[in-house]
Amino acid sequence: AESGLGHQLVAVAVGSEIYVLDRMEPDFFRVFDTETETWRTLDIPEEVEIVDLRHGYAPYNYTVPWPGICVDRTLIHLTDHRKDGEPSDGREHYAYDTVNDQWISF
Repeated sequence: AESGLGHQLVAVAVGSEIYVLDRMEPDFFRVFDTETETWRTLDIPEEVEIVDLRHGYAPYNYTVPWPGICVDRTLIHLTDHRKDGEPSDGREHYAYDTVNDQWISF
């Protein structure tokens, strides 16, 4: 990547699918289906805020937190971690429902 950080990946699995998020391109998940051995792209809506290292946080700023990603059965939760422990200003957190193929807010 142009920032010098390279690509930093985080992944979670739900059923037979692996959801990969590239910290340098936090606009979508790359999804690998282990049964069909195929890839697809899952867009992440703009309202789901993830710190984008391409916009003012790079190069070499490893102190910016990763997005909080966890799996609860069939939901992939993405939580908004602010830099330097700033409050979230009442932001909601979002989850992707892998069964219904929908983003939901909490």
